[in-house]
Amino acid sequence: MKQTAVVLGILLFLAGTVSLAYSSDDSRIIEKLNKYGGKTEEEVYHKGDDKYKEGISRIVEYYDSNDRIAKIESFYREDSIEKDGVFKREQHYENENFKRAKLTRAEFFFSDAHSRLNGIMKSEIYYDDHERRSQIEYYYTPEHAKKKVLSKMVVFYEKDGEPSRRVYYDLNDKVISSEDARGTKKPGKK
Repeated sequence: MKQTAVVLGILLFLAGTVSLAYSSDDSRIIEKLNKYGGKTEEEVYHKGDDKYKEGISRIVEYYDSNDRIAKIESFYREDSIEKDGVFKREQHYENENFKRAKLTRAEFFFSDAHSRLNGIMKSEIYYDDHERRSQIEYYYTPEHAKKKVLSKMVVFYEKDGEPSRRVYYDLNDKVISSEDARGTKKPGKK
């Protein structure tokens, strides 16, 4: 009788542990119909997860009406934010007429501390049809823009990945100046 009670207790303990392990799965649907026509899923990461080791605390994935990825938001852990300054990354995908999703744009949002220190609050990377970087836009904080009269810089890239030109914009989104890869400055025209 005592032995049966011990075995039953162990089985109940194991059953409870197994159910806790399954209930701690942090992947869930947070929206059944998003702006892309599909579902939105969230995955939360913990110590021991590969994404956690990469500095990511959670990922939100947006799917279209054909259940293909449209956008991924990655949110970073505090220690990663302190190191790199990025608290969130958004990746945008196009699915029309492609066998697989094609990355078209990635946005990086910087923490307030990083933005105050470096003057940049956001950057956007655009990709061509072959998913090669074609340009990067850097957006400066309003404080930096007022002090330096520079609100945005755009760097254009060649197909080989080398920068070809930089264009600088003022607070009114007008071109201040531009320079080619060799550093030759040209007066701004939009």
